[in-house]
Amino acid sequence: MLTGTAFLPAPIAIGVLMLGLSARTIARFGPYRVLLSGLVLISAGMALLSRAPVDGTYLADVLPPLLLLAAGFAAAMPAVTGLAMSGARAEDAGLASGLFNTTQVVGGSLGLAVLTTLAASRTDHLRHGGADLVAATASGYRLAFMVATGIAVAALVLAAGVLRTERATSGQPRRTPPGDPHPRVTARTPPAPLPHLAGTCAQTAAQRVSLHTAIPAHGVTAPAHDPFHAHGPAHHPHRGTRETPCRWRAASS
Repeated sequence: MLTGTAFLPAPIAIGVLMLGLSARTIARFGPYRVLLSGLVLISAGMALLSRAPVDGTYLADVLPPLLLLAAGFAAAMPAVTGLAMSGARAEDAGLASGLFNTTQVVGGSLGLAVLTTLAASRTDHLRHGGADLVAATASGYRLAFMVATGIAVAALVLAAGVLRTERATSGQPRRTPPGDPHPRVTARTPPAPLPHLAGTCAQTAAQRVSLHTAIPAHGVTAPAHDPFHAHGPAHHPHRGTRETPCRWRAASS
């Protein structure tokens, strides 16, 4: 009960930061900077836990690193999720999401197993040398947190290098692989013209002439205020030239 209560501030901080700040921070600074900031906070929290003394206190030696870890997780997790899903096509979104979640679970389980094994091995080694149980256990946990700090720093360096390369090459147009049935549309690809907007004023004028020719055939008098019907296309040169783009393209279709 006491141990669970001691860990309670971390999930509360993660939930509050994710709901209140993560989305706005990523929208303002971008996922790249937010991810690196989160990894820095995680590295700092792990480093502080690796220096926890045997006779330390919760408020001074445990709670501050826990809050740093919570803030780092709240910043890094949404950012890395967005980066992982940003390159997936719509038809591959489910597969990419499942692969990301599986990698996260497997990686966390594997890391926890390795760190726990290191801590237990260190504790047993010190116990066999005659060390006190509390001191040996604290030393084992410090070793595990030091290794975790190294892993977090390595992740920070790897993310900074890989994502910087991706950002540098993101402005280049992507080439569609041969046989790809779903080519990606990049910002440099000009949009294709819509076929129903390709008419000219001469074509539109011809349609209007056809319409006014068909109206008397059905016993309906054409409107007298229509200047095109009253004076003909000769008084409206812009409606009869093929060089002038038509202003009623969308309406004529």
